Amino acid sequence: MTRKDVSYQEKLNELMLDVSHPSSAGITYILVEGETDIRFFRKFFNLEFSKVENIPGGKAKVEECVERLSSQTALVIGIRDSDFLKFAHMPVCKPNIFLTDLHDIEMVLLSNDEVLNSLMIEYSNIDSDNYISTRNNLMEVLENISYFKWYNELLGCGFNFEAVSILPVITFNPVTCDFSTYFNRIVAKSPSAAEIELDVLMDKINDLRGLDPDKFHLCNGHDLMVVLSYFFRNYGPINNLSKDMLESICRLKFDKNLFYSTNLYRETKQWADDRQSKMYH
Repeated sequence: MTRKDVSYQEKLNELMLDVSHPSSAGITYILVEGETDIRFFRKFFNLEFSKVENIPGGKAKVEECVERLSSQTALVIGIRDSDFLKFAHMPVCKPNIFLTDLHDIEMVLLSNDEVLNSLMIEYSNIDSDNYISTRNNLMEVLENISYFKWYNELLGCGFNFEAVSILPVITFNPVTCDFSTYFNRIVAKSPSAAEIELDVLMDKINDLRGLDPDKFHLCNGHDLMVVLSYFFRNYGPINNLSKDMLESICRLKFDKNLFYSTNLYRETKQWADDRQSKMYH
């Protein structure tokens, strides 16, 4: 059985046994959403006194697993993408759940000037004065898609965004997005989703735009990675830079000093200090 084949219940059972074993005394459990999150977070924690584990099933299962394990140990936290939670009218997270500073880990990486500059130097032919504006322009092109996802989250509409690729509706020079085509493809792949016409959705999007949300909380970092890797492949010196490769490179460039500057670090460090956890070096 591969790691991908492990179900949530199997993982929960495994962890319930692990935390109750005498050898786990003093160990802090850090539960995350996926394999890439493990690779990102492991380098920041003291692995002699902590374990970073990914929980199958996404954010809801991370929260559920933290709650279940909390009945056996006080030393367990969950780290999940904030998505749209940090917008004022979204629900508050559960106890011992910590959120990424921005929409997701990928957005945290690409918002960092040090990481962005090193990417642009290595993988583009852009003048240094245009590094930030290039990233921001790509984020703007994704705006309607980002608002659509926010609207879906707010109302629980059930649209299946995983089933539709962004790239076929993005063009460069100038950078544009054919949102109506994207919308139609999403609808076609979401037979059980709530019904809404495109013009009605655009009115809703304009209402949300009027709230002037922070663009780094709005934009999905995975979407930006897809578009940015495509941009590098077509307008840089390397033509085989995939989204997965770009995400891996960004994780490597985001070192401990950058992590220590985040709110996520400060909040989890305070949590650890309050409980005399040794999860940090």
